[in-house]
Amino acid sequence: MMTEEKIERVKKEYEAIAKEPLVVEYIGGTLYFFGSELACLRLFHKMPNKRVTYSPNRKSWVFVIELVYS
Repeated sequence: MMTEEKIERVKKEYEAIAKEPLVVEYIGGTLYFFGSELACLRLFHKMPNKRVTYSPNRKSWVFVIELVYS
């Protein structure tokens, strides 16, 4: 489980990589970073083992990190 403080820290860190603002949502153990195509591809370039896709519902690109807790 991620706290709001942890999500905010991760958001700031990833916004520095993306070089633009992101909208972050934590749903069911997965972090979703919504932003422009370029922002999501910048994140993907740093972390290629993650997923980038387009969300037609949100009309936005999204970088997805599935968190695995043991």
